[in-house]
Amino acid sequence: MSAVLSSSVADGDVLVSVLADSKAGSVTWSSPPGWSATGDGDVISGTTSSSNMQAGLGHLVASGVAGATAWWDSSVWANEVAGVLEFAGVDAVTPLDGVVSTAANTVTAPSLSTSSDGDELVYVVVLGSAGEVVTAPPAGFTQVFELASSSGSADPHVYVFDATQATAGATGVVAASISDDATNAVVMLAALRPASGSGGATVPDAPTAVTASPGDGQAMVSWVAPVSDGGSPVTGYMVTASPGGQTVSV
Repeated sequence: MSAVLSSSVADGDVLVSVLADSKAGSVTWSSPPGWSATGDGDVISGTTSSSNMQAGLGHLVASGVAGATAWWDSSVWANEVAGVLEFAGVDAVTPLDGVVSTAANTVTAPSLSTSSDGDELVYVVVLGSAGEVVTAPPAGFTQVFELASSSGSADPHVYVFDATQATAGATGVVAASISDDATNAVVMLAALRPASGSGGATVPDAPTAVTASPGDGQAMVSWVAPVSDGGSPVTGYMVTASPGGQTVSV
């Protein structure tokens, strides 16, 4: 199974691969060289009495790959679908800020706890039939990808949605609305950490343990740096006197 990477991919972009097939338990995959498994290995499997399916998620920091083709090796060709998504402004050193997954008759991803402000949330839902469709995305999410196998109705139908989480913490459960009950589904929710200065930064926390010691026409002020820098390093502080309003930058 292959996917051609866009010619717009720039070095430092983070690529996320999605792969699904309808033969859980009987297929093994090998990711393209250089790709990292996202979450609990390359393959997350789900099985019900009516159908079988598995899905995988991986990520790669782009370097000289624009316009290239990424190949996944499979032990059995089993009605597979695959795609690659490109994300700019992601931390190229530690892009992944967490991932959760569920393989069951549901399209609800459990809550994910993130540690960075401005994370890009990537929600993947794989349905066990090309005839099953998402009728509404999760609240606040935008659809960025859809692909269904054309070889039959009982083949994977893959959707990907994304959203920005302004403040780190629990995402809450994430669920899409679908046309009918899922005969089988695999859902994954991943968080991509923003790069410093990428636009994902938010206002940092206030310094703590602020103290001031008076002197002759002056004061000695000390504080502890904020716990959260808002996704971008704090490079300076402004101290304001009260009363008077005099300021000094340090």
